[in-house]
Amino acid sequence: QSSTGGIAEAAGPAAALPAKVRELPGIKQANRVFGFTGDAIRRARVDDALRDQLRKGRTLQEITESGDLDRIAMEVNRETGWVAGRAGGAIGDLVMLAPRWLQSRMETIAKGAGGLRPGAPLDQQMARNGLLKMIGGTVILTVAANEALGEKTDLRPLIDGRWNPNFLRIRYGGRDWSLLGPWDSLARAVTVTASGHPEQALRTLGSGTVS
Repeated sequence: QSSTGGIAEAAGPAAALPAKVRELPGIKQANRVFGFTGDAIRRARVDDALRDQLRKGRTLQEITESGDLDRIAMEVNRETGWVAGRAGGAIGDLVMLAPRWLQSRMETIAKGAGGLRPGAPLDQQMARNGLLKMIGGTVILTVAANEALGEKTDLRPLIDGRWNPNFLRIRYGGRDWSLLGPWDSLARAVTVTASGHPEQALRTLGSGTVS
């Protein structure tokens, strides 16, 4: 499914922007780049998933009739931030930062957890493999970058019961950089909530209004 709406469609609150605002220089180009980049990534992910199934001896007709083609499409959309719902609904638009993207991440984690059991459906297997690759790749690249820079990688998510802001960061130019991007804030939210500090999660995922 193509996200031809770009930011306005995938980011939730941006959809409420007047059409004239979305056509302003800068916003229009950013919206177009966001949409085109997402579409390219989705097509590549679908191609990879189909090739993997074809290598297993399945035919395209079998994949389609089993419903796996739909599962592939929906999972790829989910992994790249496109889902039908959004976290918190209309209230989420007000209090959360990019609630549709948050919803897609939460659904991907739920699917990935389901993919750990034997005989899991294809979409859950895709979510599991995608999460494992992302986490594993992030750890390897972060440690390698810090070693090259003469820095040590801090792998402690919590220190004295509180979130460690230096967790899995690359130290460069006097600043800490995370390769997890927006997944970093979700990891922090889950960790601090589990440790009994949900108010910290609200600050992590909240919108500008909440901040």
